[in-house]
Amino acid sequence: MNLTGSCKFSVPEHVHFVIFEAKDGFPSSLTLLNFESGEFYALDTVGLDFWCLVQEKKETSLEEIINVLISKYNINKERLWIDIEELVEILVEKDIITLLEH
Repeated sequence: MNLTGSCKFSVPEHVHFVIFEAKDGFPSSLTLLNFESGEFYALDTVGLDFWCLVQEKKETSLEEIINVLISKYNINKERLWIDIEELVEILVEKDIITLLEH
């Protein structure tokens, strides 16, 4: 998909349901539902944090989101970039997020 650091996202209105699974009182995963298609997609902990950052910081760029995740998980930036790019590609394909800038 070749995302740039300046990419920004939006969540279409038909993505309504987010179901968190709790572990030790903290969200550990979530399931996103495309209400129009009936398709859903489950996210793990890093995906959950990515989703929360997209929701909280609608004007935040992908680069800023990646930097927050790197500081939280102490992970290699290149590896995280690849993982997030794959996640974004799937979420765009499932019409769960929309790229605003690419």
